[in-house]
Amino acid sequence: MQFWKKEKSFHTDCFNCIEEIEQISASAGIKQPEVEIVKISDNEKDDRKLFSEVRRILGESGVPKEDIFVTVADTSTSGSDVLDMTMLRLEFDGYTVEKLHIDPEKGIADHSETSLNLELYKAICKFKDTGITDTFNKLGEKISNKLLAELLEQLDHFSGNLNLCQTEDLEPTLDKIYNILDSLEHDADAADNIEGLVCDKLRSVFGDSKPQLLSMVYIKCCLSWKWTTQSLVLFTEVLPKELVRNKIVQCDFSSFTNATLAPEVELFYTRMTRDMYIPKEKELKSLLVNFLKGETGNDSKNLYIEDFIVIIKWFEKGMEEKGLTIPFEGIDILYSFPEKNDGVRQLTEFIYHNCSSLTMDKFREKLSNSMDSIRYFFKDSLMYDKENTISQKIMGIKYLYPEHMRRNLDGFRLNIDYSKFSFFKRFLAFFLYLKLVRNRVCHAIPLQTLDDDLNEDHKERLKCFGVDTGTVTYESLSRNITNALSCLKECLLSNVPRTIHKYYVSVPAPDEVDDIENDIDSHLRSLFENVPSFDTVRIFVIKEKNKEGILEKALIAKIDEYAICNDFFCDIENISDSDEPSEFISNLLSTVEPGDKIGADTTYMNNIKMYGMIMFFNAVIEKKAEIGKVICKDYCLTDLINSQFGA
Repeated sequence: MQFWKKEKSFHTDCFNCIEEIEQISASAGIKQPEVEIVKISDNEKDDRKLFSEVRRILGESGVPKEDIFVTVADTSTSGSDVLDMTMLRLEFDGYTVEKLHIDPEKGIADHSETSLNLELYKAICKFKDTGITDTFNKLGEKISNKLLAELLEQLDHFSGNLNLCQTEDLEPTLDKIYNILDSLEHDADAADNIEGLVCDKLRSVFGDSKPQLLSMVYIKCCLSWKWTTQSLVLFTEVLPKELVRNKIVQCDFSSFTNATLAPEVELFYTRMTRDMYIPKEKELKSLLVNFLKGETGNDSKNLYIEDFIVIIKWFEKGMEEKGLTIPFEGIDILYSFPEKNDGVRQLTEFIYHNCSSLTMDKFREKLSNSMDSIRYFFKDSLMYDKENTISQKIMGIKYLYPEHMRRNLDGFRLNIDYSKFSFFKRFLAFFLYLKLVRNRVCHAIPLQTLDDDLNEDHKERLKCFGVDTGTVTYESLSRNITNALSCLKECLLSNVPRTIHKYYVSVPAPDEVDDIENDIDSHLRSLFENVPSFDTVRIFVIKEKNKEGILEKALIAKIDEYAICNDFFCDIENISDSDEPSEFISNLLSTVEPGDKIGADTTYMNNIKMYGMIMFFNAVIEKKAEIGKVICKDYCLTDLINSQFGA
């Protein structure tokens, strides 16, 4: 393989070089190699073009990767960076590169010293694969590019702090790393030089942008570098704290007085799943039958039987895609279901024995009358193992339900995508298992003692969530942690802008309410009847300045209870009214953003407030927000308001 630079002496130098190679080959008694000549432009931006050409030649000629000899035809430095970059790319493409220099007068001389760029790239690749930064300090002193030198320093800090799990120092370091990478990539030539190669490698470690959860980056690095202990510590100790800090999970921890763990860890490991309500067989059977009959609608309690619903929908979708009408003919669809458990087996056996001639129209009806054939979905021996903490935690995960968490845990809120709630349950199953493993790994306790906590029934149930409960190895731990993070990532809310529902209610005066329980309940049902399950709404309570009475507390308590019973979350804030309508309107408008959907209960508003609300509705429409449900006593005013103000 011959790389050529200068065109003015091309023919002479080319033949001199070939003649030199022939002489060396003859004296060494080896076969004369085939020579391919590739011209190198003086334009340093052509290294990627050159690299592509060289790779093409190598691929077509079948040249082995073990020996590539690079020859340079003269001593000029023009184009040498292009050659260095090409050699660097080839070497990290898996080829063994030996760099030689040809001088027409002195012959071939060894020219194998490693360039600074190559040293840097090797160091970055070593960091990517192992987290080791032992050469970074010396390289930083040699590099003239201040950004690259700063990058090496920050990577060294990152690796050192991560090794010690000092996460409070990691975030500012990671911010600097992202900023430096962005700056390097803004260079117009970044794609075609060492900076571009460095950025490409590091983006594969850190990603293109700062993630929603930094712990995921830390844990990914530890797994890639086989830092098993650190990955377990970060997953079980740091990730829960970040989920709470980012308000993905919220809770009032003041009641966690006797906890032996950090409160955030205690929440995930114990409080979220232990002592939770576990539905009775009769209740589960009823939900299963109602679903099969299509009578549940959007009942949020379907979360209890979500695994069953997923399997049935998988089967029915597969039947439709294959154009099949007899369930027995589509039994292989269930064989391909991603999760293998007794529920899938029982459903498969039911179809095999009962649906050989049954059509899909009758399949659900037949199954709803044969509940004992699918006992897995409503009967579990662990449900009755009241004395075993792990049994109760596993059942708590299986039948996890938001309302019960909110009733058992003060101030609890789970801000995730509830259409992916099953992924959160799986994450909790992984967390339970990995916390048990972490306790042993970090305290040098024999892993065999894991059987003291997990019996075979426990392991089988955890397997249903996707947990690898076999022999504990680095590979199995890496697999479990990776799958756990995938489940968590799947159910996180995206940053896509969404409509925010905002409601305005007024505290009634004592003489306005005869029966506070029934009056307020009636208005809340009317106002909030269309709030989607598990959505978060903002509620503004309009009250007199500097006054807080029994009716205000009763109203807020009623709103909280209604939200829990109807599976939505609410943030409640106060707005003080005013004798000046303009001030009142200003207070209201400060809460509205374009795209919001506004609802209100005007039942208990006096004349000044009503005047202010009317002006407010007009301003809301001008602000590109939407008027939703507006009520006054038993009347809905939405259409009237929208027609009045031209919405």
